[in-house]
Amino acid sequence: MKIINTITENTHSYLTLLRDELEDKYPNRTENFYKCVRDMKFVLEAYCLDLAEDSNRHVHMIVSQFYKGNKLQLHSVDTELWAHKRLVNLICLDETIPTEEKTQLKKLFHIIRDAFELNTCLLYTSDAADEEDS
Repeated sequence: MKIINTITENTHSYLTLLRDELEDKYPNRTENFYKCVRDMKFVLEAYCLDLAEDSNRHVHMIVSQFYKGNKLQLHSVDTELWAHKRLVNLICLDETIPTEEKTQLKKLFHIIRDAFELNTCLLYTSDAADEEDS
């Protein structure tokens, strides 16, 4: 899949840009942006695995890592969602990636979005994934 190659080849660039934008947009969010970049690298790896396998289990595993005892462990859902959405948007800027592959990536992002917004790592419906990114 073209999108997997694009993500793999550009991971460092995506994460560097994301870190710089996070530092500018949310300078007081954390003193250690390394952790955010590390976590987003895991997200990119999960996206690639799920895209290759036509599954969503790796993204669900990533989501589960944000929970402890069924409680979301994020200080700021808005910041986290901004970072995830920005990462997907950066990938989708590549005009050589087929639309179907971009759609699959967005569906995986929607799993993360829905889990954070609805505050559950277990809830996921295909209807929610089919919504357009707003």
